[in-house]
Amino acid sequence: MKKLFALITVLISFTFVNAQKIEVQNASNYLRNGQLEKAKIAIDKATMNPESNKEAKTWFLAGNIDLEINSIYIKEAVLKLGMNIDSAQAALAIFGPPSFPEKPISNKKAKLENGKKGRKLEYKDKLILIFDENNNLISFSEPTDGKYKNIKPDLLSSAIEAYGKALPLAEAEGDNQLQQNIKINLGVSTEQIFNLGVKCFNLSDYMGAAENFARAAEVSKNYLGNVDEKAVVNENIAVLRAIDQLIEQNDTIKAIEYIEIRKQITPDNLDLITREANIYLSSGNVEKALQSLLIAESIDQSNPTIYFAIGTNYDQLEDYENAIAAYNKAIELKPDYSDAIYNLGAIYFNQGVAIIKEANLLPLNEEEKYNSMVTEATTYYEKALPYLEEAYKLNPSDKNTLETLKEIYTRTKKYEKLKEINEAINK
Repeated sequence: MKKLFALITVLISFTFVNAQKIEVQNASNYLRNGQLEKAKIAIDKATMNPESNKEAKTWFLAGNIDLEINSIYIKEAVLKLGMNIDSAQAALAIFGPPSFPEKPISNKKAKLENGKKGRKLEYKDKLILIFDENNNLISFSEPTDGKYKNIKPDLLSSAIEAYGKALPLAEAEGDNQLQQNIKINLGVSTEQIFNLGVKCFNLSDYMGAAENFARAAEVSKNYLGNVDEKAVVNENIAVLRAIDQLIEQNDTIKAIEYIEIRKQITPDNLDLITREANIYLSSGNVEKALQSLLIAESIDQSNPTIYFAIGTNYDQLEDYENAIAAYNKAIELKPDYSDAIYNLGAIYFNQGVAIIKEANLLPLNEEEKYNSMVTEATTYYEKALPYLEEAYKLNPSDKNTLETLKEIYTRTKKYEKLKEINEAINK
């Protein structure tokens, strides 16, 4: 009796394992026949089984079914009720290769519910289009009736996950052809994600576009060992567009939050950091702006604009020593940087003005101290002159430069120079 019990156990186990393998075969047959909902149900059973889910072909088939259903949903997205039959066929034709555009496998007359005659187009994946008597699209359907359209995770993600499980199993099994097929379909998945990014971008959903481009790049890198340069570049463009969009909407809080999230992904992205600095500058948060700019400087020491911005922030904080150093660095990198040259001269000029204002508050009996302070102020004016005169040469129509030079020439009694500047102002 014990031997008989053992035999029965083995038979039951064998039958159970084969039942699960039959589910894989059923799923394959359903997929081949376009019965996608049945294929999905069968393969989900197989992937839950501890025996069949150890095989690469189970997960490869699971990925194929999810990808096929998702492809139909993508096709549906280009269809619009009311479009004529030619437009509908043209819209679906793009899903085939250029040399072999997708065409319906059946184009027949159909009796409509109102008793009139229309047309019924059926595609190989069982996507069915119904047109009225005027050849305008009145309905379309597919084998799953949209059952898996809004599930989480989405079918494209679950297809990639399935291929990701299939690939190492195929490698362990030594099945080179299957490995190649898995990688081909991962490439198709990547392309679909990329196209979603393009769709989002065209709809001005830049955050959605960035997320999809990032996903495409990630799949390409993790599974195919490739750097998808196009996806990476487009992701960066979409990210910046998203930030600019938020800034335009005056939602600077969300813009900063999004920048912080993106900085975790690409901490050395100079475009992100400079936008962050600009947001803080526009809101008057000089300290925060300076922090961002100093990070930008650590990434790029060859950009004169960064040093100019650092200088203006130190200038506002009245840290003139660091401001002067930053302006000098900007000028070193760009000798004709008129704004940096002007600001450098303005620092010395403003220091002189501040001393004169203080001197004017002195009592009349402190004439000696007053004269000493005027002399000190003049020293600052003399320091400012070379920079302001150079700024004038580089940009002779700048009103700020002209007015500042006029005041210095007046205070230092350089009347010939004053005459020249007055003439330039009055032109």
